[in-house]
Amino acid sequence: MKKSLKTSVQIFGAAGLVLLAGCGADTTVTEPIIDSAEVMEEGSQKMMEDSAVKEPVDGVQEDAAADAAMDDTVIKDEKVEEVEAMEGAVEDAAASQDITVSYTSPAGAETIAVSMVIVEGAVASISAVPSAKHDVSKKWQTAFAGGLSAAAVGKSLSEIAGLDAVGGASLTTGGFKEAVASL
Repeated sequence: MKKSLKTSVQIFGAAGLVLLAGCGADTTVTEPIIDSAEVMEEGSQKMMEDSAVKEPVDGVQEDAAADAAMDDTVIKDEKVEEVEAMEGAVEDAAASQDITVSYTSPAGAETIAVSMVIVEGAVASISAVPSAKHDVSKKWQTAFAGGLSAAAVGKSLSEIAGLDAVGGASLTTGGFKEAVASL
């Protein structure tokens, strides 16, 4: 599909060039040729006049160059304020949380690392890395990690408190809810 589209574009492009080539039959210049040095000199003189100190008007002297510099400073200050405000909003809007979930299983103390990004109070992304040593605990942590994203993304932290045995792993989910409650 891409190859035929590319070929079609090339054919239409070549046809367009051929069509345009025949459009400009008369190329005679009927306007006088202007000396570019003369135009440059007139432009420079006009710029000098515009930036010169003007006569006082009602006791106030206007300096066009100073006004322009002042305008640039004001614009730059406004832009800096806008950027700082946006940076603050981004920091407020998205927060990354890395937590270590600790709980006790029949095999003993267990931990699992969980990373989540919270945007505007809701979980935008979440992942867990199992770290259990005991085979049964590994099985449940892996099941928890596999189902965590589907269970938590789009929910607020308070809604996560209501999760029930993610991936069938009730002890891991319980430890996760306790860790989230302490945030």
